[in-house]
Amino acid sequence: EIQSDLPKAPTPTAIRTMLRILMEKTIVRRHKRGREFVYAPTSPRRPEGTKALKHVIQTFFDGSFKQALAAQLTSGDDTLTDDELREMVKLIKAAREKGN
Repeated sequence: EIQSDLPKAPTPTAIRTMLRILMEKTIVRRHKRGREFVYAPTSPRRPEGTKALKHVIQTFFDGSFKQALAAQLTSGDDTLTDDELREMVKLIKAAREKGN
């Protein structure tokens, strides 16, 4: 099932290796269902996504969230809707009020 969902699907051996490594890092866990193993994340997506985003910002933008946001907003990629931009303004105002 995993292989069919991945673009340019790796070999079954490569998938098993990736899953074993993810289990060793406690990123995923597995349980047996019938003859198959079912894999699931060990923590909710948001904390892991936040951690990954911080890593990307540190790696590519010298730790500057401002630089990362400016790069996205000036990239010419018009995928943000007016509603999304308004929501971002609200989040920035809320962060300012909290003292961040």
